[in-house]
Amino acid sequence: MGTVIRSGDLELDLGLQRAFRAGRRLWLTRKEFLFLCKLVQAQGRMVSRKNLLVCVWEREFSESNILESLVCRLRKKVNRCSRVKLIRNVRRIGYRLNSSAGTFPDRQSDFAGASSNPSAVTGIEGGETAKMRRIRDEIHCKFEE
Repeated sequence: MGTVIRSGDLELDLGLQRAFRAGRRLWLTRKEFLFLCKLVQAQGRMVSRKNLLVCVWEREFSESNILESLVCRLRKKVNRCSRVKLIRNVRRIGYRLNSSAGTFPDRQSDFAGASSNPSAVTGIEGGETAKMRRIRDEIHCKFEE
């Protein structure tokens, strides 16, 4: 067993490139593993799409949904083992780990430079609710299949 990094019930063995959630093995591709590593290392902070593309694919893609496709597949795998949804998207900017799934404080710095008004970030008065995010993510995944 190599170096192990943890965030809540997610455990990544960097040496063996294995992932576990709630004690259950996750069968991930190399790219899915790299994506999760990058998010865990960010400790709840948002990681930009550009940064993830360079880290996982070692190059940028213009106008591609390759990252969204990977996230959709990965969410299906990691969310099977827990009620807490692990991967959160910061709309059109990047992704982060759900703070309630990890051991780090909630990060409002994801929206640095954005208005403190939630509707400015989400485009919805009063901010986006958990139910709205879940429905949007389900719709998004259906289009990716």
